Amino acid sequence: MSAPYHGSCLCDGVRFTVSSGPMGITECYCGHCRKGSGGNSQIMAVFAGKDVTFESGQDRVATYTFTNTTSGKGKDKTFCKTCGAQLWTVPDAAKSSNLLLIRTSLLDEGLEMKPDNAIFTRTRPAWVPAIEGVENHEAAP
Repeated sequence: MSAPYHGSCLCDGVRFTVSSGPMGITECYCGHCRKGSGGNSQIMAVFAGKDVTFESGQDRVATYTFTNTTSGKGKDKTFCKTCGAQLWTVPDAAKSSNLLLIRTSLLDEGLEMKPDNAIFTRTRPAWVPAIEGVENHEAAP
């Protein structure tokens, strides 16, 4: 599995391509990711923002900034205005590096992306096992 990667939102109105490989893949169990995904966690791959290009639907993209985070620092959640699908997150710490944390579930190739770490595992449900070989952190590293 190598770049390019192709992604889209639920309504297929926003389509994008990523021309580079992920710098890391994280499974997150924080409250925002659980609520945003409608599940136990969310898996995100870190990509350089400069390598993400819109194929269509850039006019459908909006951003909401969360300030009620565990770290106390803001993070932008970018989503499709039509279907509401979250596209990526940009924590304040990643803005200067122009990094995007893209939902692997939006990528056509995303099912092949295994996390290399898990964060906020202190709020992982007790009945959900840790992924073998994945580094676990009770909070953000």
